[in-house]
Amino acid sequence: MKKLIIATIAAWCLAAPAQAEVYKVPLTKLAPVTSVDLRCTQGQYEIAVPVPERWNVTKAVLTLDYANSASMMGDRSHLLVTMNGKPLGQIRLDRKTPSGRKQLNIAPQILHPGYNMMNIVAVQHYAAECEQVCAPNLWTTVNLYDSSLELTYDLKPVPMRLSTLSDFLFDPRVMPQGSVHMITAGLASDTATMTAIAAAGIARKFDYRKVLFTASRELQPGVDNVLIANKAYAESFLQQRGMNISVKGPYLKILPLPLLSGGYDPGHALLVVSGNTPEEIKLASETLAHVSLPFPGSSEMTVRDFKLPDISQYGGRQILATEKVYTLKMLNFSSHTFSGFNPNPRHISFRLPADFLVKPNQYAKLNLNFAYGAGMRVDSVMNVVVNDRSVRVIHLENQDGESVEGYRIDLPTYLFKPGYNTIRFEPTLNPVAQECDILRPEGFFLTIFENSTFQFPRMPHFVEMPKLELFMLDGFPVTRWPDGYEAVIFASRKDFDTLSAALNLVGLISQKNGYPLFGITVSFERPERWKGEMIVLGDVATIPEDLLNLAPLKLATAKNVPYPVVRNWESESTFAFSGQTSTPGPDQGIVMQFQSPVQTGRSVVMLTGAGVTEVAALSRALLDPVVQDRVRGDLVLINLKDPSQTMNAVTAGPAYYTGTSGTLFKLEYFFYKYKYVNYILLSLAIVLFGGIIYIWLKKRRKQRMGGGDATPGH
Repeated sequence: MKKLIIATIAAWCLAAPAQAEVYKVPLTKLAPVTSVDLRCTQGQYEIAVPVPERWNVTKAVLTLDYANSASMMGDRSHLLVTMNGKPLGQIRLDRKTPSGRKQLNIAPQILHPGYNMMNIVAVQHYAAECEQVCAPNLWTTVNLYDSSLELTYDLKPVPMRLSTLSDFLFDPRVMPQGSVHMITAGLASDTATMTAIAAAGIARKFDYRKVLFTASRELQPGVDNVLIANKAYAESFLQQRGMNISVKGPYLKILPLPLLSGGYDPGHALLVVSGNTPEEIKLASETLAHVSLPFPGSSEMTVRDFKLPDISQYGGRQILATEKVYTLKMLNFSSHTFSGFNPNPRHISFRLPADFLVKPNQYAKLNLNFAYGAGMRVDSVMNVVVNDRSVRVIHLENQDGESVEGYRIDLPTYLFKPGYNTIRFEPTLNPVAQECDILRPEGFFLTIFENSTFQFPRMPHFVEMPKLELFMLDGFPVTRWPDGYEAVIFASRKDFDTLSAALNLVGLISQKNGYPLFGITVSFERPERWKGEMIVLGDVATIPEDLLNLAPLKLATAKNVPYPVVRNWESESTFAFSGQTSTPGPDQGIVMQFQSPVQTGRSVVMLTGAGVTEVAALSRALLDPVVQDRVRGDLVLINLKDPSQTMNAVTAGPAYYTGTSGTLFKLEYFFYKYKYVNYILLSLAIVLFGGIIYIWLKKRRKQRMGGGDATPGH
């Protein structure tokens, strides 16, 4: 009887629906700002709210924290919040209560999988009539840091179709992060490399969403699992858990996730990546990475062939080619109409290679085609902002409206930087009207057309290193080839925690550059010689001493520690070097970069700590955008208890150079950096040229005067 009761309870637990989960996110995590200022008689701001395909939202509550002007008329001013065009509620804006917090319930049926557009609209008045449209006292500020969205949801059952890889399992809309567990047969280097390739493809599917990888030989409950193994191990592993498969070549299979206690977890999946040989497993992993359409509809696939497109150096997501004319449509900017008195700005974004030598004496060309309406004052303008710096104001001076084609703006290249750049368009449309005139905001517009063009001039690839900020930018120099060709990760300790750290790093680099690291190698043995870049990953005790002694912070037996003494205007720091016997502390992560001992111009990036726990925690800390933004120089010390707040970054090691080979580019960089050499050479050239002219004139004069040899009387 007792056994029957226990069995009944166990069956009920397995059959019971999963407990609802609650996720609360500050609105500042969904928008690029911490607060929003809504101005004029009508202002608005739009926020995209992601809802993953696998979430079944059962409850949603929006909390808004706001403050409004003390001049606001409460009977005529309000804050309207809509979701996908449907009103959620109105908040009265009154001078008597100039701040407040309001909760608004969102009907779950309003939210759909994908991005849901939440619009916050402020209608504001300070007088019953005859008021200025954009008076300074017409404002409401929404504090996104203290505003939040709380979602209660259940997980939908995972469809047993491989097409779910593209829009269900590895969904960039999942919050707060993705979690994937990798299962391998062991810790051989070729197995680790295959696992890294699969992790790179999975991380790329998550786009910019942070994804944490773990690895072991066993299943992990509560997350999606990926089994990467050869035919014999995969079939045996699944057979022990009541599942039968037949691997016939490069193979992909999706299954419900088995529970350790028996039964299955319908909300998570087990993905099998297998083959008869390492080459077949790699082929299956590459196919997994590129399944981006809702096909196939079956639960398994045997791959016969897979051809990757040709790639070139310095490729990757949104990389801009020099001397190529791009339309704004090619840069994901469709024709857009700004309407109203205070419209939201729009921007284009693109990336420049991390090792661009951006010189200040050249210009990028922006040719705008636009049109604007009639009835606006002559002080209506459109501000062009490059990387948050205003560089040009376009005067919309024709009160009858105008259509303009080929409005050319030369943007100095010193405004741009390696990595991500933005060009933002901020119109201010002022009406020709008296205070008592009735105005319709929709009548004032500016349209920028998608056939406008942008062109960036040629730049050499040459940069002074070390610069860990470039590594955090897009994985450079590992991503000199987008797939990590010639790069190697040397994991100095052979365990699953170190492998998990390597997978986190591979996922981070793949997301940064937008291309999976199919060409990278993971090795638990130190490579004798390598052609490209190397990432050294492991605790201090396991890293070879000669590599430790090459780093800016020498962590071998006799340590040499650089301490900044003074910071001046020309160089970053002056250092005192302390020879000491000491060890890194617990909860301390260290990131360093230095020149490869094997090949000039190549780099070694070292991630280490006192133990394997610190190395694993360091790999997770580097996934935080706040930490990434503060990593720079060649030596970074991170307090792993609070990595986003406690960091020290310096440049203490010797400089070296990398980029496109060739004497011409090196001379170009030399003259660019040392400008006084140009002046010296120019002065020498002037003196030399003047001397030649002087000697020639003197000789010429002597010839005209007869050189003093003419016969008297002639």
